Formats: sequence, structure tokens, C-alpha cells
Amino acid sequence: MIKKLSFKHHIFIFFLIAFSLNSLYSQDSTLENTNQTPLSIDSQNQPSTIFIHGTLFGLSWLVRLFECPLGLTPAALLANRYVLGRIPYILHQASAQYPIDKSYLWGWHGELSFKARKSSAHKLYHKLQHITGKKRIIGQSHGCNIALNLAKVAQLHKDNNFAIDQLVLLAGPVQEVNSHLVNSPVFKKIFSLYSSDDLIQILDPQGLYEETQRTKSDPKLFSERIFKPAPNLVQAEITMSAGAVSHADFLSEKFLKHLPDIIELLDQATQQQANYEKFHFKVNIPLVGKPQLTEIENKI
Repeated sequence: MIKKLSFKHHIFIFFLIAFSLNSLYSQDSTLENTNQTPLSIDSQNQPSTIFIHGTLFGLSWLVRLFECPLGLTPAALLANRYVLGRIPYILHQASAQYPIDKSYLWGWHGELSFKARKSSAHKLYHKLQHITGKKRIIGQSHGCNIALNLAKVAQLHKDNNFAIDQLVLLAGPVQEVNSHLVNSPVFKKIFSLYSSDDLIQILDPQGLYEETQRTKSDPKLFSERIFKPAPNLVQAEITMSAGAVSHADFLSEKFLKHLPDIIELLDQATQQQANYEKFHFKVNIPLVGKPQLTEIENKI
């Protein structure tokens, strides 16, 4: 529930985010052709990948109709087109570590609500019990907070065996209610990627929600970009030589086709950097070639 958020605030947030998402759906130029023959690989030893979308606002009906139904859907059953449906195929073409037959999309109602995200996490937790082997979750925007809430659900069920081997957070609003969950042993390694040009990531006014006010006596008004240091947490700012990186860009092919290389680059860098959780990395996506690690900064 929102206690102090005015009608004008609702309208402003709705139109800003809806405009960003609509631009992503309407601009075919940002998406290259991914209707290629998928890589032929042995996927037995690869982790299952579950992608969780963010808040949908007025586009919920459109996503449900054409792309991603509610619940856990195997990528192979979805059309390789539009925005969400193409994500597993983009990742698969980029790396053999993302086989289509072990990729899923998690569809939820997409409401801007703590309650909706908690409810979705509970449902996802039960669905994940049926997926054996290692698991990788990629969350975008508030999909990241659904993923983080899985730790709370596992704790509620006293499930000490529940584990997410790799959690990738793309432009997730960092909120005081659940940001501490990055410390959970449920998540073996977390990669949190963000852009300093992304205004939508921090737009959600967490300080005006009753849930936040019950948790913190003096909460910050807006969401944040960066978590406090935590074990197994890697944080990196993403830049592009082609220009600013927006919230919607984290769903675009021009970014996603580089995501496997970015994760591998950061994984290698953290193996060489002692106490890496205290550092923030900067990765640039050049006009041509693979992503490059451009900066390592101590944020403590």
C-alpha cells in the first residue's frame, strides 16, 4: 500500500515507464534478427535459466496475449519474437551456457506492488522445486526483487537446501525492505548490473510505501542503484560506446547479446580481486568487439 503517493505522482511514474517500455516494443531497429538455428550443444551440464520480467503497467494485457503467460513457461513453447520471447534465443545465440531446452520465462501480473512481488516469489519458489540441477535467475527491474524475495520464502519454509547458483540483477530498484537479502546463503553468486543514466531504476518512491515505513524510521525517498557490500555480490556499472544505457536497454538485444560475456568477464575479475565485494566494476560495451572491463573502484 502507498500511504502518501499522490495521483500526480502515479500519473508521472506511469507515463514515464510506459513510454520507455513502449519505445522498446516499437523499435525493431534495436533488435537484430535472432531467428537463426539455435546452437547444437549438450545441455545436460548447463544450469536452467529463468528470466523474470519487471513491472508492466498498462502493457500487461499485451505481454500476456503475445509473449509470456502467467507462470513458468519453457522458452521452447514461446515464439521467438517481440521482446520477452526473444530473450532466451538471444542468450542462446550468444553462449552455449544458455540452452533453449533449459530456459524459462516467469510471467507475473507486473503490478507496482510489494504484495504482488511477494506473492509472485511464493509461486515461483514452488515451481522451482520441479526443476532439478543448478539454477540461474535473471531478473530485470522489479523482477530482481521477486528473485530476492525467494530467499525469504525459502526461510519461511525452513528450506536449507534451496539454492540459486547464479543470480543476475539487471537494473533492479534497490529498496530498503529487501536489499539485505543479497546476504542470503540461498544465492551462491550475485551479479548486479546498472547504468548511471537509468532514471527509471531509482524512480519508484520507496519512502512513501507503508511497507518501507514499517521497516525504516527514516527511509530514503527513492529507490537506489547500489547495494551495500555483501559476500558473493558483484556490482558493475554498464556503459555503451554507442550512447547512454537506459532502463529499456537492459531488455534489448544490443545489451543481452553481450550479457554472457559480461558475466564471464566479471567472474574472472573477481577471482583475481581480493575482497571483490568491496569494489564496483565498470564494463563498457564497445561499438565492435566484446565487453571490456574499464574500471575497478573501491566504494568502501
